Formats: sequence, structure tokens, C-alpha cells
Amino acid sequence: MAASTAFTTYDVGGQREDLMDVVTQVNPLDTPMFSTFGKATAKSRYVEWMTETLATPTTNIHAEGETYSYSKPTARTRAGNYTQIFRKTFAITDTQESVEIAGIKSEFAHRLANALKEIARDVEYAYINGTGNSGSDDTSTGDRELKGVGGWITTTNETGTGTGAEDLTETMFNDCMQSIKAQGGNPDMAFVNGFQKRQISAFTSNTRNIMAEDKKLVRPVDIYESDFGIVKVKYDWLMPTGEVWILQSDMWKTATLRPIARDNDVAKTGNFIPGVVEGELTLVALNEKSSGKITGLSTS
Repeated sequence: MAASTAFTTYDVGGQREDLMDVVTQVNPLDTPMFSTFGKATAKSRYVEWMTETLATPTTNIHAEGETYSYSKPTARTRAGNYTQIFRKTFAITDTQESVEIAGIKSEFAHRLANALKEIARDVEYAYINGTGNSGSDDTSTGDRELKGVGGWITTTNETGTGTGAEDLTETMFNDCMQSIKAQGGNPDMAFVNGFQKRQISAFTSNTRNIMAEDKKLVRPVDIYESDFGIVKVKYDWLMPTGEVWILQSDMWKTATLRPIARDNDVAKTGNFIPGVVEGELTLVALNEKSSGKITGLSTS
């Protein structure tokens, strides 16, 4: 008989009576993009939306009493993204679910909670790294994959002098903000990794106040006030080290086709409890011109 892939009592180190009755998890669980973006409902595996651009400002002078002339409006543009299926599976033996263990009441409930957290992190990873794929019944073409934020932003890409591997400067940050504003965007949030977060905190124009009542220096920059608006600086541990993304947050949404949840209809086929957590969703980029990115940055 083939060995079971189910989680057994032999795999658990928590049955000892002298083990502290606390389970701690130190893995970062923050999902700033997934948590921040608005919500929408998907109706099919390919979610579409329309974008349009206003005409460029120009001289608008006309004579009194002149005859009207008409121009053809610019057509709206259709865009879309494919839904991606996210899934986590696990199995807990009936014996493991019945024994008394330290720190938790139910092994199954604990692993279910972990699966939900892990999927949320996988969604965040897809929002950063997803390249987009339509998928098909032919597995050789790959499964459906959503296109992430970085893949959508094509209009505004600040690269400093273009020589590569440059330190992030306040000028680069404001150049990107200015370019986004010129496209009609209103950026309000920047997503960065730890290294670039520290670079932003070191911008010379940032005001750091000494709190008299606390006698401490407030150094971390969570809000940056630029010439083109106030931006919340969000640390995202999954962000590419050499990039900074500056977004108009209300232009990005999560469209859900199937909510992430436990599948309660999975058949029990052996001496274990099957666990399946699954959902299907995609990223909606209502207008990528509302956001921008800075790339080619030094990483250390």
C-alpha cells in the first residue's frame, strides 16, 4: 500500500505534556495591496473594463456667430485580466484530530486558518509578479494567470539617468509623481521593500519632529508630502528590491469570481479529514496611467 500524504501524529511535535501551550507564528502576513485595493465582482474568467482619455488641452478660441464644426470623439479602450485560481490543500488524520495537543484545540482548524493566510500572501505575490496568461485545456500552455500591477504600468516608468543601479533620490520620486499627475492621475500610495523604504525615510526634505512629551525622534516616514500631493509609503516585503511603485489606489480593484473559502464538498476517502481552500479572482487596473513606477534602482 502506498504511503499516505496525510498529516499524521508522527509529523507533529506538539504532543508532549511539558510543551508551552502557545503557538506563535513569526512569518510576515501583511498583504498591503490585497488589503488596500477596492472590491469588485467578476462574472466570467476574463474580466473586462473600459478606459478613456480626455483630449489634450489646446487653444480654444472662436468667433462670435460662427457655424459649428464637429469632431469625432476618441473611442474608449477595452482592457481585461484573467482570473487566477488559488488553492491550498492539506489532510489531517482522524487520529491527529482526536488527540490532545498543545497550543491549539483542533489541528484541522489551525491548518485551515494557516491556509487562508497563505493564500492571501499568494494573492499578494501574484499582484506583484503575475505576468498574465489566458490558459486553456491544453496544460502545455499553462494555467490562467492574472497580470500584476507591475505588468500593467507601462506609461510612467522613471529610471533616473537611465544608467541603471542608481540610488533612489527625492528627485526621482518627484519626477515620477509629476509624470503621473501630467497623465491625469492622483497618486496617493507608494509600495516599497525594506531597502527603498529606508531610502525614502532619508529624503532630506522630510520633517522629523522630536516629540517633547516622549523625548524621542520620529524618523520612519509613513507619509511623504511631495509637490504633487501626499503619498502613504507602504512597506511590502514581496516588492522587487530595485523598484518603487506609486499608485492611485482607487484605480486598482480585486474582482472576485469565487470567494476564497473552504470547500465543504470534498469527499472523505480515507482515515483523514481532507482540507481544500480555494478561490478565483483577478486584478482590475481601471487606468494604468493613474500610476507609475521607478525601476533600475540600487538594492544595497
